[in-house]
Amino acid sequence: MKDYLIRFLWLDLENQPITIIMIRNLLVLLVSLTVLPFNSFSQETGAFQNTITINEPGYNVTRTVYYYVPTDYNAADSYRLIVGFRGGPHSNAGQFRDQLTPLSDSLNAIIICTENIGDFNNNEGNVKFLFSHSVAAAVEEYSIDTNFIYITGLSFGGRHTIIVGMDSDSGPISDNIRGIIPFAPGTNSQNVADYENSTRFPICTCIGANDNAFMPVATAFTDNVIENGGTAMLNVIPGVGHTTNFPEFPAEMMECFNFIESAYETTDINEIEKREVKLYPNPTSGKFTIELTNQGEYRIEILNLVGEIVFVNNYSNTRIIRVNPIGLKPGLYIVNVFNNNQPLRSSKLYIK
Repeated sequence: MKDYLIRFLWLDLENQPITIIMIRNLLVLLVSLTVLPFNSFSQETGAFQNTITINEPGYNVTRTVYYYVPTDYNAADSYRLIVGFRGGPHSNAGQFRDQLTPLSDSLNAIIICTENIGDFNNNEGNVKFLFSHSVAAAVEEYSIDTNFIYITGLSFGGRHTIIVGMDSDSGPISDNIRGIIPFAPGTNSQNVADYENSTRFPICTCIGANDNAFMPVATAFTDNVIENGGTAMLNVIPGVGHTTNFPEFPAEMMECFNFIESAYETTDINEIEKREVKLYPNPTSGKFTIELTNQGEYRIEILNLVGEIVFVNNYSNTRIIRVNPIGLKPGLYIVNVFNNNQPLRSSKLYIK
């Protein structure tokens, strides 16, 4: 339209008076200025914010979206997308964007966090509109691989993460979700999930070891996913309460992203089944169960955080292993599972 208008304005200039030429030059300048801001948005990098307007039945709102786009963004490349839902009910999506920003370089990812204020105590299904419209706006402006979309959120944002990824009652679930990371999911979050969706993608639930109020929610949710055949990990973080504002946050999140990606490391279904290890309950008062896909000879090692083996035992002709490491003090441990001396999985275990 712009090129057409310019051609129209400059038609037969040699036959027009000088005043007409000046007016047409001014119009061309005005047209250029009006289209420039729109075209420049797709080139914006670093931390900034934009707005989206959602017009859906019963949900007509304008929301602020906080972006982080790598400063070396190149439209010829393809980027992952991390969608963050901050807890509330207060306006702090920009703060959550800033906390997620260190992951951008590690994952070659664009980050978007949309304000979800006002979407807590009404129809929580509206958060799916919030998700879909935010993602659509980002995909329209940037080069995003829609096969690599991750969702995370804290507290009520963690609840919204579960709703978007697993709640079929509130609307369809996107086929492009790579994995979800609910962080200290809010009250009764385990009840909003449709666990028939447990096998759609890997799930890493984060919870602070000092977050006593939300530990049962995170544990029940993760256990339910595993019991329904899903691939899930409970990432218990020592010394942390109900917050993402702590120095190790990026490293703990990267552990979750690595866990999610490890589930996609092989396309051979026999190899996937061979490597699958389920550990529950976690946290535990001491006793726990390891469930394996195939029956075989296994060795279980438990290490403390300085790398010392504090428990080891061999198990024969079994796929359900019940472990009772008597005498272990409360804290965080590493459980290594071996099959015929080949490592299968290394997992965190929190003894309370």
